[in-house]
Amino acid sequence: MSAGFVLILLLALGALSWWMARSRAQALYAGRGSLKAMPNYHGWHMALWTLVPALVGWLAWNAAAPGMIHAAILADPANHLHLYGKAEVRKGRKMGHVTRLARD
Repeated sequence: MSAGFVLILLLALGALSWWMARSRAQALYAGRGSLKAMPNYHGWHMALWTLVPALVGWLAWNAAAPGMIHAAILADPANHLHLYGKAEVRKGRKMGHVTRLARD
C-alpha cells in the first residue's frame, strides 16, 4: 500500500472516531443541564486515542520492515541479493534482484 493511501485511511478513521465520540457525548448529556466537558473535547480525545497508536505502529513498521525483509532474504544461504548500485529510485525501475540457487 502506498504511504498516501494509508495516511488518508488513518485520517478518515480519526475523523470518524471524532464524529462518533462527539455525537455520543451530545446524545448522552442532552437535557441534563450543563456539560462537564464540551462534546468537541470528547471527540478530540477519541480521535487522538485512535490516531496516535495507529501512526506510531505504522511508522515503526515502515522503519523496521526493510531490515526484516532484507534479513529474511539473506537468512537462507541459497539466496543471493544483487543490487545494481543505482543512485536514483524511480517508479518501475529495477534496482536489483534475488537469485536463489538450489542443489541438484
